[in-house]
Amino acid sequence: MPAIVERVTTAMLYYLREHADAATKQPFIEIRRSLIQCVAIGPSPDGKGAELTVHGRIVGILATMDAVKAMEAMEAEHRTLGEYEYPDFAHRGLFDTQHKRDEFLRRCAEELAEKRLE
Repeated sequence: MPAIVERVTTAMLYYLREHADAATKQPFIEIRRSLIQCVAIGPSPDGKGAELTVHGRIVGILATMDAVKAMEAMEAEHRTLGEYEYPDFAHRGLFDTQHKRDEFLRRCAEELAEKRLE
């Protein structure tokens, strides 16, 4: 969970727990119930502790956030590689025609599109 979301959530929960009356808390309880349907506690895969498994819409939200972060990291890496590879290839004379330049950029775009799907 991004740090700012975690800080805001923690502050909101503290306020609700310590200072809010039942009528103020009720809408937030309903929101939480709509996001988290169940939390299951079971043995960890290594058998040395417990593992929490969360079920509900929040799982999809968190997975989407992780996917967006991963995609942004891949795009930044691809962009950086492209910024360094393209000039290097051009300097070595590998792009002596417009067709070769266009083909290189097309392959880069295809690779990025595949990474986005992952």
